[in-house]
Amino acid sequence: MVFLKAVIIAMSILLLFCIITGLAVKYNQAQNELMESQDALEKMKGSLLDMNSTLSHQLEKYKETQLQLHDILVTLETANNSLRSCNTSLEACVKEKQLPKECPKGWIFFKNCYTFSNKKDTWKNAKEYCEQKKSHLVVINTGPEQDFLSREMTEPLYWIGLTDQGQEGKWRWVDGTAYDKGPKWGNIRA
Repeated sequence: MVFLKAVIIAMSILLLFCIITGLAVKYNQAQNELMESQDALEKMKGSLLDMNSTLSHQLEKYKETQLQLHDILVTLETANNSLRSCNTSLEACVKEKQLPKECPKGWIFFKNCYTFSNKKDTWKNAKEYCEQKKSHLVVINTGPEQDFLSREMTEPLYWIGLTDQGQEGKWRWVDGTAYDKGPKWGNIRA
């Protein structure tokens, strides 16, 4: 009986040893799988960090591009408004018949036909010369017209259609418009 007890104990110890060995093998396998999973997670973490960095960089580029596109849009809208304004001005000129089919030879077109004479003469003679040409001395109505004339004048002195003949010191344009109604020319005080 003692022998039987010893065999049972030995068998139990052997069985326990087999179980412990089996568990140790399973533990080592699980630990190896866990380490492999940790390595895979580390690689995934690195990939995700790289992707995050790339996406952040692309987002910054997108924002820069969006700002550039906004600037281009504003520029295009401004240009479009300018073109509309030009078109409106052109339509108004056509309606007012200010657009001649052709200026006389030697004349320059800017909303009307202009010529610049180098002939030295009196204001009265210059006025009469213009009237003979079915024209008049220039009446400056707008800032752009004044800028045009300033660019085109090659001589320092030209006669313009501004006079105080009707009343000394009260300046008027030859078309009857009061001088103080439009852009100012030179240093004349109305």
